Amino acid sequence: MSSVSNYKQKSLLGSRKGNFSVASVGLTTMLLTSGNAVAIDVDAGDYTALPAGTNLGMVYYQYATADSLYSDGDKAPINAGLDSQVGILRGVHFTEIGGYTVDPQFLLPFGKVEGKDDTSSLGDTSGIGDLILAATVWLVNEPESNTYFGITRVIVKSGV
Repeated sequence: MSSVSNYKQKSLLGSRKGNFSVASVGLTTMLLTSGNAVAIDVDAGDYTALPAGTNLGMVYYQYATADSLYSDGDKAPINAGLDSQVGILRGVHFTEIGGYTVDPQFLLPFGKVEGKDDTSSLGDTSGIGDLILAATVWLVNEPESNTYFGITRVIVKSGV
């Protein structure tokens, strides 16, 4: 009887090893064939659904200056300078569609970058970025308990 139970234990272990190798191959394949990474920066209140009919107009703005240039981890011996002014114009309208709160919105990035001092040969440029149309749909919208869950989808991006 002990030889039968030893046989069963060996076959169970063998099948686990087989499952492990299949899982390893599957995981390795997924990691090697994965697409580009995408990141989203969420600000406080971004996923708080406001009442239908609410309109928001917002401008985000950031000014940054840089005075160092690095190559292979070492500071380059030049007097580098780069100023950037970047903003986003954003409009949001909250509405209700089929019992769900939805907020169609547009985002229009704009900015200016200017090389200074020894990097002034970079020149300066300014412009407007690609118009982005997006919307969030709140699957959970319970203001009484301050509980919200929304999914945002970029609908149209005007550029490449």
